[in-house]
Amino acid sequence: MNIDIDGQDQLFLDEVNNIIYLTAGSSYYSDSYVYKIDLFKKEIDLAFILKESFAVEGIYIEDDKMYILNYGYYHNAKVPVNQINKYDISNLMTCEEFVKKN
Repeated sequence: MNIDIDGQDQLFLDEVNNIIYLTAGSSYYSDSYVYKIDLFKKEIDLAFILKESFAVEGIYIEDDKMYILNYGYYHNAKVPVNQINKYDISNLMTCEEFVKKN
């Protein structure tokens, strides 16, 4: 499977559902993205748009919470601090919702 996504960075493996979550973003001043790779179906979909995360350097998911590690200080990002952003996945805008809204 060839993955042609700009700015690929961090991975998280959901072993229970056989899914890889992949962070991507090619600018430290604009949105970052989380892609969902279904290893059974061999399908890749844009899952989430992260509006508050820049310079992503890690991802961890547990239950309905997603933790995104940001290394903004080192990269002089839009938010120039190192921090962990916590997202409630059930309240996070999906790609489909974003497209419908815009």
